[in-house]
Amino acid sequence: MASTVQVWAELTAVGVDVDAGSTQFWQTTGGAAEYGRYVTYVAQPLELVGAPGTNQYEVHDISHEVDAAGNRRVLLQVTSKGTNPFGSYGLFLVFTDVIQ
Repeated sequence: MASTVQVWAELTAVGVDVDAGSTQFWQTTGGAAEYGRYVTYVAQPLELVGAPGTNQYEVHDISHEVDAAGNRRVLLQVTSKGTNPFGSYGLFLVFTDVIQ
């Protein structure tokens, strides 16, 4: 039987002056990493007025980890794929209620 699940999103970080082709590594702990919660991320480019190229970011290698004490974290990477020599982005956390 299907049930309704609420989806939430929040700006959690900002990557500033990220070099083209570089990768940044992030982690999330706490309630967002809770078991039964669906978590993903979006790296939304910020506009560079007057810049000739593009800003594009890829969120990848999202993994979930738990240790013997039950501490959880979500690990992820953001890679610059644009043509500008540098750029910036907002990192948004998208998550659901705990799914039972």
